[in-house]
Amino acid sequence: MTLFFDGVPYCDGVDATSSTIAQIEYEHLLKQIRRVAYQIIAPLLVATGVVGNMLNLIVLCRPFFNSCTRTYLRVLAIADIIILLLDIPMIIRLNGKQNTNIFTAVYHAYVEIPIITTFIAFNVYVVTCLTVDRYVSVCAPTKFKSFHTSKRAKIAVVVAITISVVLSFPLILLKTVCSCKITGSWGFKDNVNITGTTYWYAYLLGSEIMMRIGPAMFVAILNILIIRQFRIITKKRNESQNTDIKVYMHRTKKYQEEKRLVILLQIIVVLFCTTMIPSSCLSIWYTIHPSRSYSFEVFRAVANLLEMTNFGLNFGAYFLCSKEFRKALLSIFVNLNVETKSFHKQCNYINRKEPIKPIATTTIHF
Repeated sequence: MTLFFDGVPYCDGVDATSSTIAQIEYEHLLKQIRRVAYQIIAPLLVATGVVGNMLNLIVLCRPFFNSCTRTYLRVLAIADIIILLLDIPMIIRLNGKQNTNIFTAVYHAYVEIPIITTFIAFNVYVVTCLTVDRYVSVCAPTKFKSFHTSKRAKIAVVVAITISVVLSFPLILLKTVCSCKITGSWGFKDNVNITGTTYWYAYLLGSEIMMRIGPAMFVAILNILIIRQFRIITKKRNESQNTDIKVYMHRTKKYQEEKRLVILLQIIVVLFCTTMIPSSCLSIWYTIHPSRSYSFEVFRAVANLLEMTNFGLNFGAYFLCSKEFRKALLSIFVNLNVETKSFHKQCNYINRKEPIKPIATTTIHF
């Protein structure tokens, strides 16, 4: 039976004196899992991911990709940074280090999951838009010029964030704030009055299909078609090597650019599918089987870490697949080094200047 204090439910808790040996062992194993996952691995993933995506944003200011592709990649990097920063309070909470005031409880209950899910869905839809853009480029080149515009890319981004907000908004009902009767501290728990209904199961399944499973399948199908068409283009290219040399060189340059973009997209998609699907399964498992177990906690830790990995590895994909990206990144550090040396030289030159000699004066004695 749920107890209420001024309309706020009490947090359910188990008295430590009534804990069984199995429960004590489970709590010990749970602490070990969370220590490794959320105190060691997760902070490293967040730090490297934020730094890598910041470098992505800096390098993507250089025009080695066209404006439409840069729009998608910049938005993708910004979404990744936001997700990783929003993961920090979650990591603190999973380590049991969060404050127990009402403001923290409200954030974790009503804000944390909806806002993180919104940007995760946004990330997924941006990857989908980028895949569609590459599909039109490779498989429907006659329509590519009218389709591949910066204005269309910005519209797609706005539509993606709108759909993400709409799909994630009901998650504010997932948790509810509660008060501890003994200590008077604040916390949160599952809102079983909502999450135990058939409507919630239907929403959860539908949202996971629309935000993760559906886009993953759609992107995978498009990539198969892109690879198939790209092989056909490669075959035709090899057969046309005896044509006029200028035409051949122009086609070769465009072919190499398309090849790099396709490889980059394939790596992003592989990372997306292998790291996002476990999180989708975790969400469904959490709702259908709310009881906790050791295997569930292990799977949850692995799924969360894989999801963080996805948002942090795009920098590595850009670095490995794009020669222009590596050159632009190197030029940033080279220019920074040159500017630093120039600044030091100017400082040394100013310090070496001879001091102004005083004007000679003559003393007159009377």
